[in-house]
Amino acid sequence: MKIKIKQMMKYVGFAAGTFLYAAAINLFYIPNGILTGGVTGIAIVAGHLTGLSVGALVLALNIPLFIAGYKYIGRQFFFTSAICTGLLSLFIDLAKFLPPFTDDILLSAIYGGVLGGAGLGLVYLCGSTTGGTDIMVRLLRRKFAHLPMGRLILALDAVIIISGIFVFGDINKALYSMIAIFVLSSTVDLLIHGSDKGNLIYIITKKHAEVAAQINQSMERGATLLYGQGAYSGEDNKVVITVIKPQQIGQLKAILKSVDPSAFYIVSDAQEIIGEGFKGMDHL
Repeated sequence: MKIKIKQMMKYVGFAAGTFLYAAAINLFYIPNGILTGGVTGIAIVAGHLTGLSVGALVLALNIPLFIAGYKYIGRQFFFTSAICTGLLSLFIDLAKFLPPFTDDILLSAIYGGVLGGAGLGLVYLCGSTTGGTDIMVRLLRRKFAHLPMGRLILALDAVIIISGIFVFGDINKALYSMIAIFVLSSTVDLLIHGSDKGNLIYIITKKHAEVAAQINQSMERGATLLYGQGAYSGEDNKVVITVIKPQQIGQLKAILKSVDPSAFYIVSDAQEIIGEGFKGMDHL
């Protein structure tokens, strides 16, 4: 029963996420000539040139990509992505009768990015995508395997934005489109990783047992001891490793100052943390 409810909630998430993204496209992007990335951006450009429905174009452009990428993306991912692409196409056309929310292009870029990012983030959190860009990148990586996914996505978006300059005849709209893409991607990152971000700490100290005990007791965080050896001194030592929330950095510094002011420590960012005290496996 729990599995069925969880599965049902996943599809509710797909519907809600694609609707929010479609609303952003109709309320903010299309009325103000703002482009988003990927296939949806191409559809907006093509819709402006041909007068055809953007929703129908999103579906039409995705079909050959799904056919080409079927054997490379996995059956389950293909199935859920196809559902989300169909829902997005449907909602874009259903919501096209909504009046523009504002004619201020900067506000449209910002709030369209927030709304669209919230929608895409919800789709990603539920374990799917809206097709397009993800499939294109996977196919391109078969030919350009040495290029990171981020650069390929950036290159694709850049081509779409540049094409928008010629289609809309306004370089300012292209610049606002870049703002919209930045806000959208930042919103997606915030939704997916924001609540799970933390700091990975490496502490080199002769008082490793006391430091680990204080982390466990005072901060209620786990700590692990790694065996290490000084490259210069040749002395054996233990390195304390722990993961904490960003707001706990000050508390950790106070502990180190109290226990061992000569301690050497490194603070690095952890984008996503799964385990006790953070996000559990059941959220995956």
